[in-house]
Amino acid sequence: MTQVWRTVRKWWWVLVAVAAGIFLIAWRLMAKPGGPDQPVPPQVPTLADRARQEVERVRLEGEVEKARAKAAADAQRSEIDRIEELGQSKPVEARRQLAEWLQRNL
Repeated sequence: MTQVWRTVRKWWWVLVAVAAGIFLIAWRLMAKPGGPDQPVPPQVPTLADRARQEVERVRLEGEVEKARAKAAADAQRSEIDRIEELGQSKPVEARRQLAEWLQRNL
């Protein structure tokens, strides 16, 4: 028993360091963010994430503009088709409507 106490007195600082290491490891594992008790802090978006969002926003704007132009073109085509059908029965009235349409849209 005397031999054990002599070893403990000689190497006490090693035992304290090991105990501190075990305590720190246990503390880190229990205090990890996102555990059951702690909410996960919001992540700050990185520059790359913000750039991706901006690119997607610009792409969406382009797609919306393209869709609007297509819808306007489809509406204009349907109007021209209607005037063309009118021209089968009343060519004078169709020419007058076509001239009005050209004045409005060109």
